[in-house]
Amino acid sequence: MANHLARYSAKFGNHPKIAAATANAGSYLSTDLIRRLALIFTDRAYAAAFFDAISPDMLTSMMGFPPPAKEPFEVLQSAKLLPTPEIWAAAQKTGAVELFRAAQGDIEAGRFDYANPLHIELEYSRYTTGGSKVYVEKVKHERKFAFDEFRCSHWLEGKDVILTDGVYWDIDETAKQAAITFTYILGKRNDNPLLVIGNKRYGSYFIVRPIEDRLVETGITVVHEYSPSLNYDHRTEGRSGSHPVSDETLRWINSNGPDIVVVDGTNDVYRNGLTRFPASFWGYINALNLYHSGEYEKWLGKTAHRYEIKFWAPNMTEQFFVGKFTPSTNGNEQCDREATMISSASPCCYAHFDDTEDYIRSHSVYGFAQNGFTSKPLAKDEATFVSAVQREIKERVGKYL
Repeated sequence: MANHLARYSAKFGNHPKIAAATANAGSYLSTDLIRRLALIFTDRAYAAAFFDAISPDMLTSMMGFPPPAKEPFEVLQSAKLLPTPEIWAAAQKTGAVELFRAAQGDIEAGRFDYANPLHIELEYSRYTTGGSKVYVEKVKHERKFAFDEFRCSHWLEGKDVILTDGVYWDIDETAKQAAITFTYILGKRNDNPLLVIGNKRYGSYFIVRPIEDRLVETGITVVHEYSPSLNYDHRTEGRSGSHPVSDETLRWINSNGPDIVVVDGTNDVYRNGLTRFPASFWGYINALNLYHSGEYEKWLGKTAHRYEIKFWAPNMTEQFFVGKFTPSTNGNEQCDREATMISSASPCCYAHFDDTEDYIRSHSVYGFAQNGFTSKPLAKDEATFVSAVQREIKERVGKYL
């Protein structure tokens, strides 16, 4: 009998589910079932999907007495439906074909019922036997699901933003960065005013905004400026006189003489084994160099202070890069103020939301909508996503302080 079972099992590539099920069933009935399935399943691609989807317990139960009729298996094969619990139960009843067609018609008409297990299982069969592919940004992507994972997918219809478990993990890691940055900034306070500049986008949106209320409560002034890394990643300090700092902020700096902290982050935290700071900091370095040079005095008035430029990041190396270049030292200049460039990211905690558009695209979420199983971006637009993530980070910062 074992030789017969082996011969029939070989027709299905000796699928491991067969061995798992027959270990708990009688040899005669188990051999008979696999023999009958070898005759019924003429579509070997469907047969492979059948055994991939079936649970060993369900297959063992089919090897009991009395054995199941052949008609339910024929119905499943002809409709390319997989033996999940509701489908298998329905397939054994009279009128199964009509029931399946009616339910599939409802789904195609936009009446998918998230609370109906049969609808979920029909979509699992359609998705799995159809190549496990969905459209993401108009491009087909393959993503395989185990049945238990599939049926727990989110309801997506009508949601402007969806924060998955993976997104919440990144939020929590970013909240840790924000808490570490906040603690470091507090340590920079002295008798001078203190100005914190959040660089848009990462430093502003995901580090400074979530701690801004806490900073302001301690008397620290907070502003937000925009220095795009792409503007500076191919230029050294001496080649560019451009800078991102607004006239209003420059006037405030000249009038109040604060120490300055600029906050940003990057996913590219290493270069040649050394700490890499965002290239965006070159914009602020340029601004301070122009400030020191007297370039602004014709409209700003006499510049009263000189700034020593410093850098800080968690676990930073002694030597480091800013973008693609190493910064020069302040030399022997006499400085009475500090401007510290903070990269909140480190090798142990990346700037997960550094490129929000790419993050939204590459983290498309799979789930259910009115027309069944589908995928969509995490948010309808960047602003909606940023706002939701900011709120979540802000709620979590406190537990890391």
